[in-house]
Amino acid sequence: MSNEFDIVRATGAVLGVGFAALWVWLGMRIINRRERWGKRAALRIGVGLVLYAVSLGPACALCDKLGNPDWFRDPLGFVFFPLALAAQFGPRWVNDAISAYVQWWIHLSVARR
Repeated sequence: MSNEFDIVRATGAVLGVGFAALWVWLGMRIINRRERWGKRAALRIGVGLVLYAVSLGPACALCDKLGNPDWFRDPLGFVFFPLALAAQFGPRWVNDAISAYVQWWIHLSVARR
């Protein structure tokens, strides 16, 4: 278990540094060269990240509504693995926020049955 966790942490660190470098590079393009494509790219990346995080609730509610089948739960766990890591190893408030958001969506879907 320790080796797997070390690989996950190393991969997360590399991806995190790469993502931060992308934002710094894009910020320099926007600030120094005032390029429009940089502003549009930053906006699209930001909106994509928000939509990714917000889609966790409806996806978990759908999984619950389908009866939590393996064929749906396993890909869901892979797609939302970064959010699961943030909830598990991040600050307590991140875990609380993600859990409350997912539970709200599940409660919403159960109320509509």
